[in-house]
Amino acid sequence: MNSSCLFNVVIFIDSRFWSRRTDAEVLTDWLKPVTSHSRIKNVVVAGDVGRFAHLKISPKLTFVSDTDERALLLRQCAHPEVEGVLRLHHISKLRFPIMPQLLDATIEGYLKEAPGGYFQMDLADLPYPYLTPEILGKDAALVLQAKPGLALDWNQLKSFHSQEIRLERGILPYEARLAYLENAHVEYFTFPKFMALESSRLCNLRCTMCVTHSDFIDHSHLNKYPKHFDLAKYKWILDQMEPYKDFMSIAPQFQGEPFMAPHISDMIAYARQKGFCVGFTSNATLWNDEIIDFLIDQEVNNLCVSLDGATKESYERVRIGANFDTVVGNLNKLVNRKLERGVVLPWLSINMTLMPENRHEQEKLLSEWLGKAYLVSINNTCINHVVPEKFHQPDRYPCPYLWEGVHLLTNGEVIACCRDSDYEEVMGNAFDTPMLDIWNGEKYKLFRRLHATKQWNDIPICARCDTWMCKTKKTVGDGDRMIMQYPFYRQYISPANRLADYSVGGTLEEIWGSLKSATKKVTGSLLNLNPLWRKAS
Repeated sequence: MNSSCLFNVVIFIDSRFWSRRTDAEVLTDWLKPVTSHSRIKNVVVAGDVGRFAHLKISPKLTFVSDTDERALLLRQCAHPEVEGVLRLHHISKLRFPIMPQLLDATIEGYLKEAPGGYFQMDLADLPYPYLTPEILGKDAALVLQAKPGLALDWNQLKSFHSQEIRLERGILPYEARLAYLENAHVEYFTFPKFMALESSRLCNLRCTMCVTHSDFIDHSHLNKYPKHFDLAKYKWILDQMEPYKDFMSIAPQFQGEPFMAPHISDMIAYARQKGFCVGFTSNATLWNDEIIDFLIDQEVNNLCVSLDGATKESYERVRIGANFDTVVGNLNKLVNRKLERGVVLPWLSINMTLMPENRHEQEKLLSEWLGKAYLVSINNTCINHVVPEKFHQPDRYPCPYLWEGVHLLTNGEVIACCRDSDYEEVMGNAFDTPMLDIWNGEKYKLFRRLHATKQWNDIPICARCDTWMCKTKKTVGDGDRMIMQYPFYRQYISPANRLADYSVGGTLEEIWGSLKSATKKVTGSLLNLNPLWRKAS
């Protein structure tokens, strides 16, 4: 690392996310590690600083009530004594400490990959999606200064202005990653952020690539499982997790079609009544007007619909038993009903799994659905837990899903990963053990320790799996489309001019707060979010 380069830092305080933090936590987690770092010249804390303005522990430190973050960053970058400005903007109420290893990795990444430009350290695959450290260099700052209409949004700049600004993204090196995975003060790791409860094992389709219901695979050994999730047990489990409702999303679905479950409406309504975000995948074959209105009334946050073909012929060759016209009709009813009622929920996303039958229809699917849906995802096919065709592949790191989500089968068994389709590794049973006892139990601890120490191959299901890498992304522009390119799938984001009033942004906490109060104000950029069905802040 070039020891002669110094950086200013801007820490932006939004009171909605810092209200739970004590003075001691702010000092220990943020102010001391940043001001004591040898590469930091000055630190400006901006925004809602009133509560913390008395914590001036260093001559490096300044508190200002300035809320124009973009202008402040550009001013701090312009100082002649510094190489650039480090942006730290935390957007969750959960505790997350700034560690020296994170500062080192971000500065080193900038100097190596994007000197003078705009560098982003992506923590989504740590996993931690609510802080994205960025360094803005002087060349990038000059472009932004000359074009005041350009938003300080790394993804948009990468997609549409990469000829003007050098933009690069990095992920944490192993040593920095390990420091966080072993840090007891990272509150995000202490409970599951995503919980899929399998409302029904049944499905009315026999999709050719499905690991559970395809006619090409023998799944008789799975017949021992109940057909549906017990409603009373479902409510008991959600009651346990209610203290974490502001930070969790619930999917009443896993391997089956949720609308095959007799109690699916009760399950959705109970989760929403408790205040959880709800999002799940459906094949949309069983919807009717009543179901569509129910989903809107309940403010279901996200619906992902599998549409594996843009024409009737291709779709019905892959999704055996489905009727293309019925599904398209139901999706259009949902879109039109939301417009009639002037609402934004449920967010609609479309998913296509690439098969020989539908590869030639990718562009047709995008042109017909991107805009009606805020996101279209096109996935490469998984074969035996592995996706052979990848867009890029990072060096192996601990699987983030061990620190993020759980899947519950109809008999209460908990598995750590959706790729464990034969349920080889059961972490516990939520019908007789409290969910947090399983999450913090010995088997989870063992698996996390093996991953943290690079012994993942000691777990057979992990040794042959590549899902660990699927949060590492690249951003690509394609005309007016933004593409989030993950190792084995691409997410196409709807252009803002087609998304119109659906572009409410910020963190998930901001989105749900805005939507619950019937607000459609555009508060930021959706593009920095990960899909709802994976996590919530």
